[in-house]
Parts: sequence; structure tokens; C-alpha cells
Amino acid sequence: MFEVDVAAVLLLALIAMVVLAVWLALGLGDEAGELLAGTEPATPTPAAPLAVETATPVPAEQTPSTEDTVTPTLESTPTVAPPPTPVPTVIIGEFGELPRPNMPQARPDLARLQPQYSLAISLEQVPTEAPVYRMLSRAWDRERVVAIAESLGIEGEVTESTGGFHIADGAQELYISGNQVQYQRLAASQQAATLPDDTTLIAAARDWLMTHDLVGEGLGAGTVSDRLEDTGLAIVVFQPAEPSPVLSAVPRATVTVSADGEIRQAFINWPAGFESSIYGLRDAELLWQDVLEGRGYLEVDVESLPPGNDPLPADVTITGVEIAYTDAGGESDRYLTPLVRFTGEATIAGVDGPVPMRVSVPAVGAQAAPRG
Repeated sequence: MFEVDVAAVLLLALIAMVVLAVWLALGLGDEAGELLAGTEPATPTPAAPLAVETATPVPAEQTPSTEDTVTPTLESTPTVAPPPTPVPTVIIGEFGELPRPNMPQARPDLARLQPQYSLAISLEQVPTEAPVYRMLSRAWDRERVVAIAESLGIEGEVTESTGGFHIADGAQELYISGNQVQYQRLAASQQAATLPDDTTLIAAARDWLMTHDLVGEGLGAGTVSDRLEDTGLAIVVFQPAEPSPVLSAVPRATVTVSADGEIRQAFINWPAGFESSIYGLRDAELLWQDVLEGRGYLEVDVESLPPGNDPLPADVTITGVEIAYTDAGGESDRYLTPLVRFTGEATIAGVDGPVPMRVSVPAVGAQAAPRG
């Protein structure tokens, strides 16, 4: 049997323990330590797989938001909407929508004028409203007509037809219907040599109209429109005192007076009276546009124009504005409706000095447009 060297065994054991301690102190792998310790290496526990987050698709029209990025909110001044432009209120008077105006017919000899207009005033001066006048119809009966005929010295029998009355003798004739009165002296008397002054002629015509009740209320001043010196006759025209001026032929009383003050003829279209109501007028810009486009009624003294048929350029400067009137409607439902009348002066080729000129356009907002 072999003898065991106890000292050598102990020395080997001591060396093994020292090596193991040094190994462990140096922190070598667990597996080697376990091998040296005489144990089986432990099976490592597999690490849990990393969680991968799949992004949810974001629609194209949306911007994905992130937690890391913060977009600051810009403080902007709120936009203040401008106040709405007020729609002008059209003032419609008591008579409702008005029929189209009967615009005066322009004189053919003014057709050669070629006006070019310029404003020397502000359009703010154009009125925005004006009264409309309804003409009241006159009522007649046989008794009243007979009374007028007797005051005129007409001897005869009154005949009635289609609402009118007629009476005549060998010297005079009278016809009355509604607002119309026509008188004619059939037998002319001897005439004076010369016509008196205008004031005398106007007074003779006025006295005759008022004495025989041939006009209603509101008779104006009257003017002599023509003096026919060779025949000893003058034509006197009356229009209403209010409204004024009236550019249409209605209402009007035209009286022919002889040199000796005798009334030869009369054509009268005059209402019993007037009722008024305020109406709104069209915008001033639209009225002025009518003037520029030649839709106005032009007034100028024909006598101031040079003779001939050649075109006449005219530079017209408007320096004022006023209200004038013309009639509208028919015989049974007639009105005097406002026109805006621009006034000024024209420089016309071939004429020395400026010539007064006026142009009028229909003005009521609630009124049918004129023909043409």
C-alpha cells in the first residue's frame, strides 16, 4: 500500500482554496466559479423581448401630434368685420308706386347740341326727398255749366255726352269735361292798334279766369309766352303757384288776349286742387349718370344758338341743382312728380359768352321708368 503524505495533501488543499478565493475575488464569470466550486452552471433565464410600439396610421389631412413637441399658440388680434353698409330706405308716400313720368319732348332744333358735362358742385347737394302731388279731378253738373255759360254771355242749350258738356251760340263756344275747359270766341271784335304791356295782358287773362270759375285753386303768377304784334294778340300762360316750376303741359291755362283786353281763346287743364305726400328720390350718383348718358330733358335758349344744322359741341358746367315737376299717369289718376334739375352754363362753339343751360332727369325712387 502506498503511504500517504499527509503534509503534501494538506498543502495541495490549501493551494486549491487560495486559488478559488482569488478567482472569486477577481469577479470571474459565474459559470467558471461554479465549475471550480464543483457545481453545474445555472441555465440563464432568457430576457423578455423588447416591446415594439407600432404607430397608428394618421389620415393625410390630420397632423399627428407628439408629446415631445409643443407648438406654441400664437396670440393674434381678432379680425373685426366692417359694419354692413346700410341699405337706403326708399320712402314710398301715400300714393304707392307711381306711374311713369310724362317727360317733356325735347325741341328738334336742340338735337345738334353735343353737351359734355362737368360738376362744379357736390352731389351731396342733390335733394334726397320731395313731395309728390296728386291732382284732384273737378266735378261738373248741368246746373254749374249753365251758370258758367251765362256768366260768359253764351246763349244756347247745354248738351251732355260721354261725361262732357257743350254749349254754343253764334258768337261763343264752351266745352267742359273733367279738368279740361275749352273756350272759343267765334266772332272777332275790332282790335286796338298796339298790344299793352305784359302786366296788363296778364291781369286781363287772370281776371277772366277767376271771374268765370274756370280754374281751380293755386293759380300762379302767369307769363306772356308770345306777343303777336301784327295781329294784336298775346298768349298768356298760367301754371300752379305750387309746385313750381312745372315742365309739363298739365296743369296749365293758356289764354289768348287781344290788344283791347278781350279773351279770344282759352285752353285750360286744371285740377280742383292738390294733395301732397313725401317720396324718396333716387341716389344722386344714378341721377348724374342719367345726365352723362343723355337721358335728361335739356333746356337752352334756342335764340342764343348759331344758325345751321352742324353739330354744336358744348362744354356744360353744372353749378346748381333744384326740383322741377312733370305730370305722370292718366286723366283720372294724375300726379305731379319731382325731377332733379341740374342748372349751369354752357360754352358753345360759335357763341360769344356762356349760355344758361338746364337738364332734368326723373328722380322718384318708387316710380316706373319713363319710356325710351
